[in-house]
Formats: sequence, structure tokens, C-alpha cells
Amino acid sequence: MKRVHHYFVLCLLLAGAAHYAGAQPDDPALIWTFEGHKGEVRSVAFSPDGRYALLSNEIARSLGSNDEILKLWEVATGELARTFGEKYSNKVNSVAFSPDGHYALLGSNNKALKLWEVATGRLIRTFEGHKSNVNSVAFSPDGRNALSGSWDGTLKLWEVATGRLIRTFVEGSSTSEGRRGEVYRGAGPSYSVYSVAFSPDGRNALSGSKHGAKLWDVSPWTKPAEVPHEFD
Repeated sequence: MKRVHHYFVLCLLLAGAAHYAGAQPDDPALIWTFEGHKGEVRSVAFSPDGRYALLSNEIARSLGSNDEILKLWEVATGELARTFGEKYSNKVNSVAFSPDGHYALLGSNNKALKLWEVATGRLIRTFEGHKSNVNSVAFSPDGRNALSGSWDGTLKLWEVATGRLIRTFVEGSSTSEGRRGEVYRGAGPSYSVYSVAFSPDGRNALSGSKHGAKLWDVSPWTKPAEVPHEFD
């Protein structure tokens, strides 16, 4: 493969491959085409140092696919660095790198989040508590917490080091409810949370849904954890 530019932005998703900038195959802005995925590539993320790109795969029995969930690619060469994950029939909707680049978090249609060690491909833990598809995931700036948004109409805050559910925020309400995620309100497309993000200081969370965006104060529940910042 020929390298065309020194700088790039990952921006376009297509069935079976993920492209850098440029919608046409002959577009001079196109740097690499990452091939090797079966089905749709539904989510992509750069490592914090920009050396790697993480791509999630749609797994569908109807496609006869036995492809793994995640593929890690070297950005400089366009070569596959690692394939890891489980083989199962759920779509992976969102992936995110931890701020230190050592871990990858994914959310899928199996209602759970999974934390992977990037260097080894080892599954660290599974976060369970949503009652429907997990559409979006995000790490806090310090890597201690994670956010997830789901089709069940909730935004959940997690402690990454332990997998503990800290708080559930209900999209269909103006206030957060449920100390350990018991609340289940506004299910389905009316209140589905499509996207989540932390503010740069980690004190606020932003959620996007059919009804617009909401800003949440998560600072009371994101104090530094007492456990070491290691996820083993």
C-alpha cells in the first residue's frame, strides 16, 4: 500500500472496511483502506499516541461470519497488529481507548461493556447492568471511570478498576435516579441514549438522544478511587 500524506483523520465507515479521509477510492486524500473485516465496521478509535487504530466488527450469523470483535491496526503502515475478542453474534456499537492507551472498552448489543488489555488481547472484565443495547462508551479523562449510553434510556457511570456500577442517570427524567442502576424508564427509541462523552475535567457528562442533548453533573461520584489505577 502506498502512503500519500503524513497527517490524517479517521472519518468514514463502510461495510467491510474503514477508510481514512476521502469518500472515493481514487480520492488523493485517501491514505489507507483497512481490509479484513467481515460485515460492517461500526466504530473506530485512535490510540492516544496516534500509533494505532481500533476497529470494531459487526458479527452476524446471517453473514456466516466467524470474525473476532476487534482489530488493532498500525496507522503508519496499515498493517494488522492484533485481532482479539470473542466470536459471537452481537453487533459492537462503540469502542474507546483508555487515556493511557493500555485498555480498550467496547459496548455492544449484548447489553454489556467489555474491557480488554490492548497489548495482550486479554479480557479484563465485563460490566453488566443495562437492559438493552449499549450504543456508546467513553472513558473519563483520568481513566478511572467509564460512561455508557443504552437503548434502555439510561446513562451509566462505572468504576473501571472494579467494574462497579456507581450511578444510573435516566434520560427520560430531569434527574438521576437509582443508586445501583435499578431504574429502568423510558425504554426504546423515544429515550435511547445514542452518544456519551466526558467533559475535559471529568466533572460533567454529555448525552445525546432523540430528544437532544443533556448535560449531567457527575462530579459527586467521580472522586479518585482508593484502589490502584490497575485493572487486573
